[in-house]
Formats: sequence, structure tokens, C-alpha cells
Amino acid sequence: MTGRLALLMVLGALSACDAPPQAAAPVAPPPPQASPNLLSAKQIQERDKACERKASEKFRKEPGGDGEAGFAHHYNARLDACFYLLTVARQEILDRKLVDIVGNETYGEFLGKADGAPDTCRVESIYCASGREWEVLVEPYMQN
Repeated sequence: MTGRLALLMVLGALSACDAPPQAAAPVAPPPPQASPNLLSAKQIQERDKACERKASEKFRKEPGGDGEAGFAHHYNARLDACFYLLTVARQEILDRKLVDIVGNETYGEFLGKADGAPDTCRVESIYCASGREWEVLVEPYMQN
């Protein structure tokens, strides 16, 4: 009897090892360290206007290719950075980039179908597996 009980315990433990791994939910990366200086509302407004101008200039220079292109910009006062989000749609493929305009640093890239698994999907050092995950990861940069 104890032999059967031991056998059942071993079989139970082994069958638990065959369980498929659970996919972890995407977690937004902690944004870069915030600027220690506090800005007045007027300074924030001025920097937002400058960010808008820089984003418009950059968009005019970007090669949209044969697809439909659009952009969004945002001055993030907490990070004291101007972010530019370029989206180019070619047939069913989306090509998106999140860039700090002033530092000319790419923070994120997305390439692939919006409703399927992308070929490239990352924001900073975090990789993502869908267009929705990309949006979650980009959100902290495009809002205050």
C-alpha cells in the first residue's frame, strides 16, 4: 500500500513538471531618471512648442517610402525630453519608432503586423510580443 502511495506521489510530481510555462504579462519599463529641476508652467509650454517644431521638422525629413506615415510628439516634463513617435504603414506592416529628438536616441522599435507577432518589438531593453504590449511600454514616455 505504501508503495502505491509513493508511486502516485512521484507520478503527480512528474506530471506537474510537464505543465506549460505561463507567459508573464508585460510590465512597462521604469522610465529614465527624472530631471531634478522643477519647471514652471510657462517653461513647460515653451518646451512643448519647441518639441512640436522639432517633431514637425523631423517628420518632413523622414523617408515615408511608399507607405502612409504619421507622427506624434510629446514633451515629457518629468523626463525633460522631447519624444517623437513615427508610424509608417505599408500594406499590412507597421513600422514604428520612438525617438528622443534632442539626444537623437532610439528608445523603441516595432516592425510587424499590428494584430500578429511582430518581427521586432522592443522599448529600451524590454522586448514585447504584440502591438498592444508595444503601446503599454511606450505609454510612460508619451505622457507626463
